[in-house]
Amino acid sequence: MGAAFEGAWALLKGSPYMQRVAHPASATHPSYSLMDEEHTMGGVNTTVPKANPNSLLIGTASLRQPHQRQGHYDKMLRTLLQHLPDDGTLQSWARNKASQPFHEKFMANLPPTIEGNVEAQETPYYAKVKDSRDKYTYNRKPTPKDWGDLRYDLGGYPLVQADEGRRTGADTSTQSTLEDF
Repeated sequence: MGAAFEGAWALLKGSPYMQRVAHPASATHPSYSLMDEEHTMGGVNTTVPKANPNSLLIGTASLRQPHQRQGHYDKMLRTLLQHLPDDGTLQSWARNKASQPFHEKFMANLPPTIEGNVEAQETPYYAKVKDSRDKYTYNRKPTPKDWGDLRYDLGGYPLVQADEGRRTGADTSTQSTLEDF
């Protein structure tokens, strides 16, 4: 491992971070794990829609019991938004009744750097699924062109790439996007 990687990895030690999990379907169904030094704390499974390959649809998300209700899900979403391209969106439309209140609160308290939209879904399938009919769409405020590689900090976790079972890719000198993984 190079010196830049070792220095960046030292910054992550002891702190939670998100790791993109490498697997054969990762181009269309990327998965992200929330990790600490010892174990997986939770994760988010997503799908890349054909209509907008710069966006992510949240499939399933979970946090293990000792890590719930500590703000981790909020920061996982902020991490994904931080690394989307300027025209990318993060969407949630199939939620269970336990996560619906989170999205309502998240939407009501968005910082100025995140924009959001709620759209009612009125199809027969969604009518059967209680509390999950609304489609929540979030996007990061576009970065001013004269900022170069800088972006708004959305308060998420560092994002690293998992490569065949080992942690790689933590580079603090440049801002990476999901396309870099």
